[in-house]
Amino acid sequence: MRKRTRRVLLACVVISSITVFYLSLGAIECPNTRSRGTWGASQQLHRNLSYPLPVPVEYSEDSPLIFVGGVPRSGTTLMRAMLDAHPEVRCGEETRVIPRLLAMQATWSRSARERVRLDEAGVTDEVLDSAIRAFLLEIIVGHGEPAPRLCNKDPFSLKSLTYLSKLFPNAKFVLMLRDGRATVHSMISRKVTITGFDLSSYKDCLVKWNQAVEVMYDQCQAASKRSCLPVHYEQLVLHPEQVMRKLLQFLDLPWDPSVLHHEQLIGKVGGVSLSKVERSTDQVVNPVNTEALSKWVGKIPDDVVKDMADIAPMLRRLGYDPLANPPDYGKPDPLLLNNTKQLQGGKANTDHLSRLEYTIRIVHVKSNGGISVRVVPDGQCLLPGSTCTVVVKPEKEVGTVVLVRLRLETRPGFPNLNWHCLDVQLKPRADAAEVEHFPCNKWIKTADGDVELRSNRVCLPKGETLQILREHRARELQTKQQLIKWSTFAEGSIRCIDMTSSQSLGPNLSYTRQSPGTNLNYLRGFTDRAEPWSSLEELGILFIHNGNDNAVARYVQAHWRDDAFFGYQCLNGCNPLQIRQIHSLPTNLPVTSEMLRDFLPVGSSLEQELERGAIFLLDYEILDQLPANVINGKQTYLAAPLCLLHYNQHGQLKPIAIQLQRTAGPQNPLFLPSDPEPDWLLAKMWVRNSDFQVHQLLSHFLRTHMIGEVCCVATLRRLPEIHPLHQLLMPHLKTCLQINIQARTSLLAPNGVFDKAIGCGLKAAPLLLARGTHQLRYTSMCVPDDLKERGLDKLANCYYAQDALSVWNALHRFVVSWVNLYYCSDQDIQQDCELQSWIQEIFTEGLLSFTHTGFPQSFQTTAELSKFVTMVIFSCSALHAAVNFSQVDFNLWIPNCPAVMSRPPPEVKGSVTEEELLSFLPDINSTCSVLTILLLLSQPAADYVLLCHYREQYFRSGDVCKLVETVQKELRAIAEDITKRNSKMELPYPYLSPNNIENSVAI
Repeated sequence: MRKRTRRVLLACVVISSITVFYLSLGAIECPNTRSRGTWGASQQLHRNLSYPLPVPVEYSEDSPLIFVGGVPRSGTTLMRAMLDAHPEVRCGEETRVIPRLLAMQATWSRSARERVRLDEAGVTDEVLDSAIRAFLLEIIVGHGEPAPRLCNKDPFSLKSLTYLSKLFPNAKFVLMLRDGRATVHSMISRKVTITGFDLSSYKDCLVKWNQAVEVMYDQCQAASKRSCLPVHYEQLVLHPEQVMRKLLQFLDLPWDPSVLHHEQLIGKVGGVSLSKVERSTDQVVNPVNTEALSKWVGKIPDDVVKDMADIAPMLRRLGYDPLANPPDYGKPDPLLLNNTKQLQGGKANTDHLSRLEYTIRIVHVKSNGGISVRVVPDGQCLLPGSTCTVVVKPEKEVGTVVLVRLRLETRPGFPNLNWHCLDVQLKPRADAAEVEHFPCNKWIKTADGDVELRSNRVCLPKGETLQILREHRARELQTKQQLIKWSTFAEGSIRCIDMTSSQSLGPNLSYTRQSPGTNLNYLRGFTDRAEPWSSLEELGILFIHNGNDNAVARYVQAHWRDDAFFGYQCLNGCNPLQIRQIHSLPTNLPVTSEMLRDFLPVGSSLEQELERGAIFLLDYEILDQLPANVINGKQTYLAAPLCLLHYNQHGQLKPIAIQLQRTAGPQNPLFLPSDPEPDWLLAKMWVRNSDFQVHQLLSHFLRTHMIGEVCCVATLRRLPEIHPLHQLLMPHLKTCLQINIQARTSLLAPNGVFDKAIGCGLKAAPLLLARGTHQLRYTSMCVPDDLKERGLDKLANCYYAQDALSVWNALHRFVVSWVNLYYCSDQDIQQDCELQSWIQEIFTEGLLSFTHTGFPQSFQTTAELSKFVTMVIFSCSALHAAVNFSQVDFNLWIPNCPAVMSRPPPEVKGSVTEEELLSFLPDINSTCSVLTILLLLSQPAADYVLLCHYREQYFRSGDVCKLVETVQKELRAIAEDITKRNSKMELPYPYLSPNNIENSVAI
C-alpha cells in the first residue's frame, strides 16, 4: 500500500466539515444540518463521553422505554431536553402522531358498538395491541438517533398510561406536574392552541386542566412506584440536581452532570435536537431557570382567583395552595440561580445577536508545507443558538488539524457587535464518526483579529511535541501580558491589575451579577440626616424595618451585651480570623492573676489557665496610630485594643480584660467585667469597632479579594488556556477582577462608603492594607496550619473551625487527585516552566517578594502544589463565604459592631453613663450608608455558582468529571451534616455549609 504523507496543518477553520456553535437566547436557527442515523449496533453517539455506549441492535416491547407526559405547558419539553442531554438517552421532538393514535384506541375501547365491529372483523384486542405497539415502536425508534435508552415526549400520551404500560411492560413513565394556574396562564399568554381549551377563558382552561391532569395523575398513582414518577416542574427548576438525581435513579440510569446543562448540547451531534414548530423551543434553549414560576400572579381574573379551590380542586391534591397568591414554591438552589442570570442578566448581551448578520472569514494559513484555504460562508446567517456548517474541499490532502483560526468581520452597514462562539467541531468527512472539538466559549470582537483555537485536550508544556503549538502557547501569553499588567493600589500592599474601569476587562472577564432584589429605599431615605441617634428606640425602629426577618440579627440584638455572645462572635462571627490562643501575656498588658481571680475557675490562677490553653487574645496592634476619619465634618476615633478572653469549663469564651490603647498607663485603664456596666459595655464596643476595621479591609478584602486577584492576574499572564491549572483555577478566580476594580473605584474611592461612613477612612485604609500585607503569613491562609497555630482546632463550639476544616479537606483531596492526573512525580512539577513562572510571579509581583510571609517562591513537590492550589480555591470560595455573607447578620444591629466611634476612648473609668453610650455610635446617615453596603454585599446573588460546580466543558468528561462528582458528593455530605447540627442549635452556623458557598469571589 502506498504510504500516505501526514502533514500538520495550521487551519483557520475546518478543512472538510466544520460546525460552529453559538450561545444565546434567541429562537431563530440556521437550517438544521443534523443528520439522522441508521439503526445498528456499530453506530455510537458522539458526546463528551469517557466510555463507549452500547446501542441495541433492535428494540422490542421489552425495551425499557421512557415516556414523558403531562398537560402541555407543564415542563415536558424541558424534561425531555434534560434527559436528551444524558449520554444514554434519546428523546427527540414531539411525534404528535402517538397521542392521536392512543386517543383513537381509547375511543374504540370505550365504544361497545365499535368493539363489536372490530371483533366481527377479526381485529381482536391482541391484534390491535400488536399493531399499535409496532407502530409506536417504529415511530419512537425511527424519528431520531439510536441510543441505549429511547424516550418519547408527547404531553397527552400519558392519558393512556395504563394502556402503554400494558404494551411496554418495562417502560418507565415521567408525569410532569405544574401549578395549573401557571400552566393555564402560559397557554393563554403564549396563545398555545390545545384542543378543547378555550384560550379566552381562564376558568374554562383551568377546568380542562383539572380534568386532564386528574386522568393522568390517577393512572400514575395506580401504577407501581417503580414504573411512574410524578415530577413537579417547580421543584425541577428550583432544585434541578436533586430532582434529576432522583429521576435518573428511578430510570436506572447513571448520574451524568450533562443533564443540568442541556442548553450546551443543543444542536450538537448526539445532543439535544429541537423542533422549530414546538412552542417551548424558544424557552428550552436557555439554561434551567425560575423566570416562569410566578408569571401568572396578578394575571388571573379576581372572580376566578376567588373560586380557585372549587374550579381546580386538583391544585390542592397535587400539593399547591389554591389560595396562595403569590405562591411559595420554595427557595432555589444556588446552581439554578446561576442559570437565571443567563436568561435575565444575559439578555442585554445576547438578544441583539438575533438581528445581526456577520461575515466570518475562515482562513487557512500556509504553514509547515500545508495549504491555504479562504472561505466566507455566505448565505448562512450566524444566529443565536444556531449551528452552521461550512464544508471546505481542499485541493490537496489535509493532514492533522491542530489549530483553528477565527476572525470576526462585520458586514458593511451592520452594527459592530461582539459574537459569542461556544466551540468549533471538526469532522474530516461528513459521514465520519470522530469529532474533534476546538473549545472557544468566549466573546470574539473585530478588534481581536485572528483568534486561534486549540483542541480540548489540555496539556503541560512538556506534552507539546509540535513547534507550532509551542509557539502558540508563547504567543498567547505574550498577548495576555500586553493586556494584563500589574499596578499598585496601596503602596506596600498586595498588588492588583492595572485597570481603573471594569469595562477595560472586556466581555470575557466581565460578568453580570443578578441581584436578589434587596429593597434599600428605606435606608436611602436617611441620606441627609447627618446627626446622632436620639435613642436606642429610634435605632430599633430602623432595625425592625431592615432586620426583623433576619433571625440571626434578632438574636444579636437580644444578646449583644452578653459576655458569652461577645466571645461566641470571636469564634463564629463574621471575623473568626483574629482570635488566638496564648500561653504568655503581652508585655504591654499589665494584668495579674489577682485582678482576674473572680473570672477564672475556683482554685485556678491566670498562670494555670495560660498553661492549660484556656486564655485567648484579640490584639488590634495593627490599628495603632492610624489616622481616624472625619465624617460629617466631625473627627472620629480609632483604638488599638487588647482583649483577653477565657475559655471556661462550660465551653464559653468570655472577655475578662480589655485595654483600649497599646501603652499601659493611668490614662489607659484596664477594663474588667466587674466594672460599672456602661464602662464594660463601652470597652467591648470599642473592641467590636476595631474588629470591624480589621474585618473589612484585612480578613475580607485582603485575604479573599486581593489574594484572588493576584492569582488571577498571574494565571492570565503565565498560564496558557491549554494548561490544566488555568482550566482548574479560572472558574474560581476570574470574577475577582471586576468586583475588585469596582471596589477600588467606588467603596474605596472619594465619596465612597469608606470615605463617608467608616472610621478607617481613605487615609488609613492604604496604611492598614500595607500593614496587613506585611503581617500576612502563608500558614494563616492554610486552614489546618492556621487553626492549629491559633489553638482553635479542638474547641468544641468553634463551628467555623470545624466546618472550615471539613471543606478544606474535601477540597484538598480533590486537588491532590487532580494534580496526580497531570503530574506523575515531583520532577514533573519542577520541570513545568509555566507553573514555576506562575508561582514566581505571584510571589515577586503580587506579594512584593516578602520572604518573611512564607509564601512559596517555587514548587518542588506535588504536595506543595496541592496545598497552594487548595489555599487559592478555599480563599476565593469558602473563606469569602465565611467573612462576607455573615457580616450583615452580625452588623445589622449597629451597637454590636459600630463602623465609627464618634467620641474618643475613655481615659478613666466611670466617665460615661448608659444613656451616653449612644453618642459614641455613628451618625444616622453614615449608619445607613454602611448598612446599605452590607445588605448589598451580604446577599447571595440570584445567579451564583456553588462550590465545585463548573459549567466549563473541561470539567464535564473523563477523569476530571469523575473527580468533580466525587468532591461534589463529599461536599453534599458535609452540607447534610451541618444542616443536621444546625437544626439542634439556637444560633446556627450556616456560612460554611457547601450549599451556601459560592465558587468564586463575585461580590
